[in-house]
Amino acid sequence: MKSRWSPPPRRQKGAQLSHPVTVPTEPGARLRTVHRRPALVAVLIGVALSGVILAAIAQYLLFIGTLAWLNLIVWAVIAISIGLALRDWAMTTSVCAVLGFSIVLAYSIMGYKATAPISTALPVFTVLAFSGALGMVAAGALGQMLRRLIRSSAKRHYEPTTR
Repeated sequence: MKSRWSPPPRRQKGAQLSHPVTVPTEPGARLRTVHRRPALVAVLIGVALSGVILAAIAQYLLFIGTLAWLNLIVWAVIAISIGLALRDWAMTTSVCAVLGFSIVLAYSIMGYKATAPISTALPVFTVLAFSGALGMVAAGALGQMLRRLIRSSAKRHYEPTTR
């Protein structure tokens, strides 16, 4: 079986750090170069903002009180869906890590009700947020593996057999 993956070309000294991609703007038009890195940063900023919104929804609308742990199931389903939807393994892990970190950090800050200043709790919240990022990456990896399993079984099912 021939691998579709090939290593990226070696970067020359003084070359750009972002990887340009040429895409057609419209049929018959000249190709324009798009740099992936700014687009990736924009996507990750949007994902972080989405994480804050999801945390606010979970904090005030979804499972509240003793059933708050059920929010973890909702977030795991979201991460598995992301893993199923995205084609690229690196993008899946990046999106899930940023989303998990932002959800847990925002959820922890929104739920903080102690009398001590929040600055004393931020280091603990940051550690919790990193554990949330790891959990979301694990769920996203599960979704990515399910995607590959579904695609490989679909290929085997629909490939014509030669006899």
